[in-house]
Amino acid sequence: STQSRSSAASDVYKRQVWIPPGEWSDIWTGEIVTGPKTISVTKPPEQIPAWFKRGSVLVTDGTKNNLRLETQDWSELTIEAFPSSFVDSAERLVYEQEHAAHPTADPTIVTLSTHENGSVSLSMSATTEPRSWVVRLNLKSSEYFVPDTDSLLKMSEVQHITPMITCDGSYFPLIGQGSAPPCHAGSVAEFKLSPVKESRSIQGK
Repeated sequence: STQSRSSAASDVYKRQVWIPPGEWSDIWTGEIVTGPKTISVTKPPEQIPAWFKRGSVLVTDGTKNNLRLETQDWSELTIEAFPSSFVDSAERLVYEQEHAAHPTADPTIVTLSTHENGSVSLSMSATTEPRSWVVRLNLKSSEYFVPDTDSLLKMSEVQHITPMITCDGSYFPLIGQGSAPPCHAGSVAEFKLSPVKESRSIQGK
């Protein structure tokens, strides 16, 4: 990308950024852009232009004030999923920490899929130790997630967290459980899965 400093009073930078094919959500505002194309982006210096690909899935750790991998508590992890508007599937592999009670070469596989009928499914393969998951489905504007009957038996009640009211620069991405999405995003459908070792799958529309 190329960048230049704006002559406006506020300290912002304007950049030309190439967007790859697909749907992408701005991590700071939630606005969606479809590539491939080059766009002009204006951001303050503390906000690096970046996007989440719709159809992707991330796994994050919620241990507070701890950036060291070996001392993080992985008994509960957070899944940040961004369902696509199209038929799609993506995986994320989670390898256990080296100091885990039962370290293994086989990772936990987290899979996000969008199907022809518009439904969304999320599956997690078996884990070596009981693990709970906080699931956050980052929806597009006007979307709402309703789990199917079988899924309701495996999960806590779904909470739809609405976006921040203003775009005042106070938003920060990937804070985790209970955090509101950015001002131009859809709601986040958040729920929790209790700690077990077995594989599990959730589906809904």
